[in-house]
Amino acid sequence: MDRSGELGGGGEKPTWAARMTLAINHIAIAGLILLAACGSKGRSIRPDSFDGQDYHVEVSNQNFYSATIYAYRDGYRRRLGDVGANRTSAFTFAWPFPEVRFQIDFLAAGCIFSEVIQLVDGDRLSVWIQPADHRRASRSLCGG
Repeated sequence: MDRSGELGGGGEKPTWAARMTLAINHIAIAGLILLAACGSKGRSIRPDSFDGQDYHVEVSNQNFYSATIYAYRDGYRRRLGDVGANRTSAFTFAWPFPEVRFQIDFLAAGCIFSEVIQLVDGDRLSVWIQPADHRRASRSLCGG
């Protein structure tokens, strides 16, 4: 009776093919576990997980592209909202960090970042998006 490919039973040594199949299965299972563990570490954190001081920002978009505005720090970001082309919008957001950068995601044109801003409790901030800022935007900066 040929039992090649089967493991266990009868005390026979497993064949090379059976050992390789078992090794591949273990690698696949380990890969799935690793993928599941890494999948929970996204670039964005849920807005309800932010605690901290409230800050206010007024964004004046002097560009002809609409933009989505994010508060950003070291891979953590929070969507604040949208500002239309040649419009001004105000946002209030809770932020747990002592500094912030604003990520400006132009519709169909890429992203740019503001300079780092050191925050003081209750700050009221202003961001001006210049008419030519979309020209230095890059899709690779948009991240997640």
